[in-house]
Amino acid sequence: MIAFFVMLAAAAAGAPFGSVDLNIVPVEYQPTAPADLRVPISDSVRAATWDSLSAKPTAPVRVRLACIVWNVSGAPGACIPAYLLPQGQKTVDWIELRRHQADGSAAELQDVAARRIRASRLAAKPGRQKHMFVIRVFDEVVAPEDAREPFATGPAITLNDVGLSTPLDTSLVEHLYPTAAVRAGIIARVVITCKIEFTLRPLCRDPGAFQVDPSSANSLTPDIREELLFATYQLASTMKLEPKTHDGREVRGRNLRMAVTWKMPEP
Repeated sequence: MIAFFVMLAAAAAGAPFGSVDLNIVPVEYQPTAPADLRVPISDSVRAATWDSLSAKPTAPVRVRLACIVWNVSGAPGACIPAYLLPQGQKTVDWIELRRHQADGSAAELQDVAARRIRASRLAAKPGRQKHMFVIRVFDEVVAPEDAREPFATGPAITLNDVGLSTPLDTSLVEHLYPTAAVRAGIIARVVITCKIEFTLRPLCRDPGAFQVDPSSANSLTPDIREELLFATYQLASTMKLEPKTHDGREVRGRNLRMAVTWKMPEP
């Protein structure tokens, strides 16, 4: 795990890493399928980004982006409109492609789609690790169905009160840790409150409470703050709770409060 974080701290989706030449990044033109994702985009992230739209579409809009993915973690990084991707080439000059700008009329939807995609994580694929980076194509639909009821405060149970029906995959913490946060050395504890849906999965709608180590407080930019919040939402989305608390109370419809600490592991 230490080696993973050392590499992650040095890597940048959009900047050279060691001997990697971003002028010749392999391309996978087949759009990413749900089965390719280890952590899909959660309803919580979709709702939060939908809220941020100044002009909300009245019908579903498909946004197709080409994003650079760091293969070690499966973390997507910077994205461009997929139509800018030259067709039929095995590799592309990512640095040159990044110079192009999105169309003004579609820029906000493309930004929302990119923020969602960056919160997801791809599953491991045999043979992919021979390249440090790869360009993947993503289809994301921005739709009125993404909207959810706003966050409502109130009493909440915690994970001390209720069990998980399936064990939490703790390795997801390292894979969901945002690359920018690791590179900035951010140490933060993020507390979120989520509503437990009928499916027994949490839907998170609050802005989160951040407790940031003084050593990294000045490095917590708004973008990194959002990525840490979304990473916490994403981790919560992988959980499924038991239907009853330890003392026999129904959990559906109740609030769940949980905290995740994001930091480099101890040597």
